[in-house]
Amino acid sequence: MKRLLISSLMAAGALLAGHLVEKRQTPWAFAQEKAAEIKLKKVQYDRFNQASQAVRQNAERLQTTLKDAAPTITAINQDVEKFQFKLQHRLAQIESIAQHMETTLNKIEQKE
Repeated sequence: MKRLLISSLMAAGALLAGHLVEKRQTPWAFAQEKAAEIKLKKVQYDRFNQASQAVRQNAERLQTTLKDAAPTITAINQDVEKFQFKLQHRLAQIESIAQHMETTLNKIEQKE
């Protein structure tokens, strides 16, 4: 176990050294860069948490509003059904009158 730990640390050190050489970066600059990245990630994580909390709160408010609006929606649907029922008779009368007018116009055109 000790050997595995030592070899892992040696490999990590070698990789870090290779990275520093490739980027031409000092260990201090590398540490500062990583610290800045960690701070940025923390800020992004905090913003994400705030946004997800806001979404949760808005979803809860939406659920509450939908529950509160259910009686109003039901009442509106009932009123629409009543209106359509009353409107059917009038539409049938209009249709009948239009049909009569069309028939009369066709008769007049045929006489001419």
